[in-house]
Amino acid sequence: PAATVVGSWTTATLATNKYGADYRWKEVGTGAAYVEYRPNFPASGNYSVYEWHSQGNNRTTDAPIEIVHSGGTQPVAVNQQLNGGQWNLLGTFNFAAGSAGYVRIKDNFTTGTVVIADAVKFVYSP
Repeated sequence: PAATVVGSWTTATLATNKYGADYRWKEVGTGAAYVEYRPNFPASGNYSVYEWHSQGNNRTTDAPIEIVHSGGTQPVAVNQQLNGGQWNLLGTFNFAAGSAGYVRIKDNFTTGTVVIADAVKFVYSP
Protein backbone atom coordinates (compact mmCIF):
# COMPACT_ATOMS: atom_id res chain seq x y z
CA PRO A 1 0.00 0.00 0.00
CA ALA A 2 2.95 2.35 0.39
CA ALA A 3 5.85 3.43 -1.77
CA THR A 4 9.35 4.70 -1.09
CA VAL A 5 10.02 8.18 -2.50
CA VAL A 6 13.59 9.14 -3.41
CA GLY A 7 14.22 12.74 -4.48
CA SER A 8 11.90 15.73 -4.43
CA TRP A 9 8.50 14.65 -5.71
CA THR A 10 5.44 16.83 -5.15
CA THR A 11 2.27 15.36 -3.63
CA ALA A 12 -0.92 16.47 -5.40
CA THR A 13 -4.65 15.84 -5.21
CA LEU A 14 -6.10 17.87 -8.11
CA ALA A 15 -6.41 15.20 -10.82
CA THR A 16 -9.91 13.76 -10.86
CA ASN A 17 -8.79 10.39 -12.25
CA LYS A 18 -6.16 9.69 -9.57
CA TYR A 19 -6.04 6.44 -7.59
CA GLY A 20 -6.84 7.02 -3.93
CA ALA A 21 -6.39 10.32 -2.14
CA ASP A 22 -3.26 11.65 -3.86
CA TYR A 23 -0.37 11.02 -6.24
CA ARG A 24 3.20 12.23 -6.83
CA TRP A 25 4.60 14.22 -9.75
CA LYS A 26 8.03 15.45 -10.75
CA GLU A 27 9.66 17.48 -13.49
CA VAL A 28 12.42 15.93 -15.60
CA GLY A 29 15.60 14.81 -13.86
CA THR A 30 18.53 12.43 -14.23
CA GLY A 31 16.80 9.21 -13.15
CA ALA A 32 18.26 9.37 -9.65
CA ALA A 33 14.80 10.36 -8.28
CA TYR A 34 12.13 7.66 -8.27
CA VAL A 35 9.09 6.25 -6.55
CA GLU A 36 9.58 2.59 -5.68
CA TYR A 37 6.86 0.00 -5.13
CA ARG A 38 8.39 -3.03 -3.36
CA PRO A 39 5.87 -5.64 -2.21
CA ASN A 40 6.58 -8.67 -0.05
CA PHE A 41 5.50 -11.44 -2.43
CA PRO A 42 3.88 -14.34 -0.53
CA ALA A 43 4.96 -16.90 -3.13
CA SER A 44 7.32 -17.18 -6.08
CA GLY A 45 5.68 -17.11 -9.48
CA ASN A 46 4.39 -14.99 -12.30
CA TYR A 47 2.75 -11.69 -11.45
CA SER A 48 1.07 -9.27 -13.83
CA VAL A 49 2.26 -5.72 -13.11
CA TYR A 50 -0.13 -2.78 -13.57
CA GLU A 51 0.42 0.97 -13.34
CA TRP A 52 -2.15 3.76 -12.69
CA HIS A 53 -1.60 7.42 -13.57
CA SER A 54 -3.76 10.49 -13.85
CA GLN A 55 -4.01 11.61 -17.45
CA GLY A 56 -3.13 15.11 -18.59
CA ASN A 57 -1.68 16.97 -21.57
CA ASN A 58 1.40 18.04 -19.56
CA ARG A 59 2.32 14.41 -18.79
CA THR A 60 5.28 12.66 -20.36
CA THR A 61 4.72 10.32 -23.28
CA ASP A 62 7.64 8.12 -22.15
CA ALA A 63 7.40 7.66 -18.37
CA PRO A 64 10.40 5.48 -17.50
CA ILE A 65 9.38 2.48 -15.44
CA GLU A 66 11.89 -0.11 -14.28
CA ILE A 67 10.66 -3.58 -13.31
CA VAL A 68 13.18 -5.68 -11.36
CA HIS A 69 12.18 -9.36 -11.29
CA SER A 70 13.79 -12.80 -11.03
CA GLY A 71 15.00 -12.68 -14.64
CA GLY A 72 16.62 -9.23 -14.48
CA THR A 73 15.47 -5.68 -15.15
CA GLN A 74 12.82 -4.75 -17.72
CA PRO A 75 12.45 -1.09 -18.74
CA VAL A 76 8.97 -0.01 -19.87
CA ALA A 77 7.90 3.41 -21.21
CA VAL A 78 4.32 4.57 -20.58
CA ASN A 79 2.50 7.36 -22.41
CA GLN A 80 0.85 9.20 -19.51
CA GLN A 81 -1.15 11.44 -21.84
CA LEU A 82 -3.33 8.41 -22.58
CA ASN A 83 -5.22 5.74 -20.60
CA GLY A 84 -5.34 7.69 -17.34
CA GLY A 85 -7.62 6.71 -14.49
CA GLN A 86 -7.31 2.97 -15.10
CA TRP A 87 -4.99 0.03 -14.51
CA ASN A 88 -2.53 -0.34 -17.39
CA LEU A 89 -0.79 -3.69 -17.85
CA LEU A 90 3.02 -3.36 -18.05
CA GLY A 91 3.64 -7.09 -18.49
CA THR A 92 3.85 -10.36 -16.61
CA PHE A 93 7.09 -11.23 -14.83
CA ASN A 94 8.44 -13.93 -12.53
CA PHE A 95 9.16 -12.74 -8.98
CA ALA A 96 10.76 -14.65 -6.12
CA ALA A 97 8.97 -14.85 -2.77
CA GLY A 98 9.96 -11.98 -0.51
CA SER A 99 10.87 -8.40 -1.28
CA ALA A 100 13.71 -8.60 -3.82
CA GLY A 101 11.51 -7.54 -6.76
CA TYR A 102 10.15 -4.05 -7.29
CA VAL A 103 8.92 -1.39 -9.70
CA ARG A 104 10.41 2.11 -9.95
CA ILE A 105 8.87 5.09 -11.72
CA LYS A 106 11.80 7.38 -12.53
CA ASP A 107 12.21 11.04 -13.49
CA ASN A 108 14.47 10.71 -16.58
CA PHE A 109 11.78 11.12 -19.23
CA THR A 110 12.37 12.99 -22.50
CA THR A 111 8.95 14.44 -23.46
CA GLY A 112 6.27 16.40 -21.64
CA THR A 113 6.56 18.47 -18.48
CA VAL A 114 5.95 16.00 -15.62
CA VAL A 115 5.92 12.29 -14.79
CA ILE A 116 3.22 10.86 -12.51
CA ALA A 117 3.67 8.15 -9.86
CA ASP A 118 0.26 7.17 -8.55
CA ALA A 119 -0.17 3.43 -8.00
CA VAL A 120 1.23 0.02 -8.98
CA LYS A 121 -0.36 -3.35 -8.37
CA PHE A 122 0.87 -6.92 -8.70
CA VAL A 123 -1.59 -9.71 -9.54
CA TYR A 124 -0.55 -13.34 -9.15
CA SER A 125 -0.90 -15.10 -12.52
CA PRO A 126 -0.51 -18.89 -12.08
